[in-house]
Amino acid sequence: MTSATEHRKLAAIMFTDMVGYSALAQRNEALALELLEEHRRLVRDILPRHGGREVKTTGDGFLIEFPSALAAVQCAVDVQQALHHRSQTQPADRQVRIRIGIHVGDVVLRDGDIHGDGVNIAARIEPLAEPGGICVSEDVARQVGNKVEHPLAPLGPAELKHIELPVVVHRVCLPWQPAGRSSAGPAGIGGPRGRSRTRVAAWGAAVVGAMLLLTAVVWWVQTHRPGGAGTGAIRSLAVGLTSDSTSPEQQAWARMMTELLVSHLSKIKPLDVYPLSAGKPGEDAMRAALEQGRRLKVDAIVDGTVHYASNEVLIIPRLREVATGRVIWSDPRPRQGRLDDMLGLQQRLAADIASEIRVTLTPTDRAELGKKATENPEALKAYLQGRASWLHGNEAGFSNAIVHFERAVSLDPQYALAHAGLADAYSAATSTHLHPTEGYRRGKHAASKALELNPNLADAHTALGMAIMLDEWNWPEAERHLKRAIELDPNLAQARNAYCNFLVAAARLDEAVREGREAVRLNPYAASYRLDLGYAYLVKGDLSNALAEFKAAEGLDESNSMVHLNYGWLHMLGGDAAAAERSFREAQRLRPEDPLSLAGLDASLSAQGRRADALNLVQQLDDLGKRRFVQACQAADIYAWLGETDQAIARLEQALEQKENAVPWIRVAPDYVLIRTDPRFQALVKRVFAGQ
Repeated sequence: MTSATEHRKLAAIMFTDMVGYSALAQRNEALALELLEEHRRLVRDILPRHGGREVKTTGDGFLIEFPSALAAVQCAVDVQQALHHRSQTQPADRQVRIRIGIHVGDVVLRDGDIHGDGVNIAARIEPLAEPGGICVSEDVARQVGNKVEHPLAPLGPAELKHIELPVVVHRVCLPWQPAGRSSAGPAGIGGPRGRSRTRVAAWGAAVVGAMLLLTAVVWWVQTHRPGGAGTGAIRSLAVGLTSDSTSPEQQAWARMMTELLVSHLSKIKPLDVYPLSAGKPGEDAMRAALEQGRRLKVDAIVDGTVHYASNEVLIIPRLREVATGRVIWSDPRPRQGRLDDMLGLQQRLAADIASEIRVTLTPTDRAELGKKATENPEALKAYLQGRASWLHGNEAGFSNAIVHFERAVSLDPQYALAHAGLADAYSAATSTHLHPTEGYRRGKHAASKALELNPNLADAHTALGMAIMLDEWNWPEAERHLKRAIELDPNLAQARNAYCNFLVAAARLDEAVREGREAVRLNPYAASYRLDLGYAYLVKGDLSNALAEFKAAEGLDESNSMVHLNYGWLHMLGGDAAAAERSFREAQRLRPEDPLSLAGLDASLSAQGRRADALNLVQQLDDLGKRRFVQACQAADIYAWLGETDQAIARLEQALEQKENAVPWIRVAPDYVLIRTDPRFQALVKRVFAGQ
């Protein structure tokens, strides 16, 4: 039955997508976010001229509704023309290109969003456009005809995923684009469609490779367990896959495949599985992987390469013994197949491997390993990119993670893991730049949606537990969710890390260190996990172990401002305010307008008796607060170190009213060491922990 807020109508639908955003984000997140926002402003400035309504953003793109097909096409041309003119004055690394797809059809309007086949067709047409180009459906082409100044060239019928009948697609011939792609037959569609499908299918084929390798590893592990067909006992593995290409995007895909394999192999109990840090293709990478395996004290290494060429994928997997370096198993015949036959390739490869290596799985193994979080390879890619960004643990990482996770859920609204990731990103972003009211609301909504889709998803319980702790200060309920997450998946590193942060706030520091060490054991290559474990050591007073973790984090992510921020507080507690100043200034250099760096720098200046300089930074922080959200806790830090306790307490009162992200940790934070004995400060702490 149709609700009162739902009705059908005819509309023109436009989808856009920013070309190369994911690859750029891997290379330079800050630049990617800057260009994303610049592109969004440009599009939003043009929309009102054509009566366009922004329905929502889809990660690095838009879903837009227009009153007519003509308005949609004219708007698309204006957008591409504006971006083309902009590119003429920009260096190559700052140019922005987008693809645009347009369809006109019946849509369902519900609560401000639009749904239906019309939306789906527009979404499938968009990837067929060239970078900087526009593709439209036959229905749009008929309506705009000779009403637009640029000619339309038919590209032929396209078979779109999940669309029953072929859709004839046309290209808008823009004068600044090269000619020669139009054709009246299906061959013409092969140009853009082939490249787009290759882009999507390449990722899908990469997943196929991971699944192929997983099948082989499962067999070997089973036959080498005590009592199995083999003579040894495999209880631990390290996993690391590479691409033979130097392309940053393909290297990123190899890293994502590693994460995917780790996730799947971790389902085999009682196998311990660890990721290997990213390496370069070739012999050096092989030796480095073995050395990492020895440091991790694992029994075997799972590695392999994935080769992409044109419309083909070649997968060469292997399993090696760490003690000797010998290859225990490798596929004697590299598996090759067409990328546009992804599902068929997966089925044939799995059948061939099962036949050749006599794979036998228990019913439980088959059920667990057969589960798919999503059927959409692009949604999976976006999710893994979101996790990779989130692990940076800084403002750029959290912002970029939100973009990737939003794209994942827009591609697959039933993708519970992506909703959980989005919840994590929104909650975490309140520690750097997002207002708590907005971040917690969105975070709890996304976490609740994830649990609605999958009540036993450990990631969702983790996200909801942290959101409840931050927003409600309901400590028993938050801990219940975090413990449930660990119960559901003891090998989920992010759950261990989240529980570590919870325990630090609760001043249960021995337990916090234990959980933090477990998170690092499960994922030793996440800089943010190292930083959080180091912080647990820091507030515990174990400065030597804190320093070791901060150095390890720096080795993993040397450009992360949070590394130097933590160095600064380490020096402050060690009594070396001058060294702290140098660390805080380095953090500020890496992120010039980071309120956390400003607050730390001010504390170091105050500790050196440089009151005038410190007060100048207070003004800078207040000025910054006029342009972006700045936590009152940061100003409280400064006033505490200046000895102005009344001002510090007043700012902390404001922080509690706003439920700021830093509030749960005020009891243990080194920022407030000088005012901890003040009765007013102790009263604030009691308010936060009243429900503990």
